[in-house]
Amino acid sequence: MILVFTGFLALKSGAATTKVSDHPRSEILFAQITGDVRYPGVYSFCSNANSVTLIQRAGGLRSGIAVPEGFKEFSLKSGIRINIRSNGEEVSISEDTMSAHYRITLRIPISLNGESEKGLTAITGIGEALAYAIVREREKRGGFEDLNEIIAIKGIGPNLAEKMKRYLVL
Repeated sequence: MILVFTGFLALKSGAATTKVSDHPRSEILFAQITGDVRYPGVYSFCSNANSVTLIQRAGGLRSGIAVPEGFKEFSLKSGIRINIRSNGEEVSISEDTMSAHYRITLRIPISLNGESEKGLTAITGIGEALAYAIVREREKRGGFEDLNEIIAIKGIGPNLAEKMKRYLVL
């Protein structure tokens, strides 16, 4: 279970609660796990973590499910989403990214050149119409080469552009 309070993040694991607010934000890694695990959710790590650690933190796989043979442990990067599904006979593990809303909330930048219209609306000040305009401009240019190029989009002035840039990467 993950509990978020103003000013710090507390991760509850069994009876112990770990406060991670004393760690620099850049050192905290956030990973999401969904599907056939006991406790799906978003978990924080104060150091490097891997897929096996994430599965363990989520309480392991649901009863009767075994990790597939040949499963290779891999390092996690902040903003990753691991999905584990079982049909009773086979287990599949896929990797994706968390939703833009999760990433923005956790201060993980989203890609200006890769995020969907819906994902762009996670940024304060970006509504559906402006997200649509950003995606159209991105398609027209074949992608943005610099974050400052967003100022060319009607509806984005210097102030909004500066606010947006803290949430974006190329």
